[in-house]
Amino acid sequence: SYVGSGTSWTWNPLADGYRLPLEAEWEYACRAGSETELANGELTSLDCEPLDPTLDAIGWSCQNSGFPVYRAHEVGQKLPNAWGLHDMHGNVWEWCWDSYYETDSDGFPTGESLGQVNRGGAFDNFARFCRAANRHYTDPRRADDHRGFRITRSGE
Repeated sequence: SYVGSGTSWTWNPLADGYRLPLEAEWEYACRAGSETELANGELTSLDCEPLDPTLDAIGWSCQNSGFPVYRAHEVGQKLPNAWGLHDMHGNVWEWCWDSYYETDSDGFPTGESLGQVNRGGAFDNFARFCRAANRHYTDPRRADDHRGFRITRSGE
């Protein structure tokens, strides 16, 4: 689905193949038809404590990932969302194809890209960062134990 080399890549939306999801695709998959902060309901705790039972059932955050040594966890240990997808909330930030821009009051991008969009939150984040609507960005050259990806398939 991609053509390029080094730090310059282009996505061919007509290509049949595996790729990073667009930010909107990621959120659609995360929500799995829900309209709440999490795929399974609303948060009751936005920080690291107390333990939020809604988030604890489906994701990893600073509330349940091993304090004082936080860590990422093997996928599938928590309940899936309504569409059978695991670990959409917390565990590791997931890369999306979109670039992240600051926007003006009308929602139009201003300036240069700040990095690639990351969604989902990570194992050491406050619960509020694990909401379906939360977004963040990182330089695409950065690699660490807080980042991962989920692939999407284009085509038939």
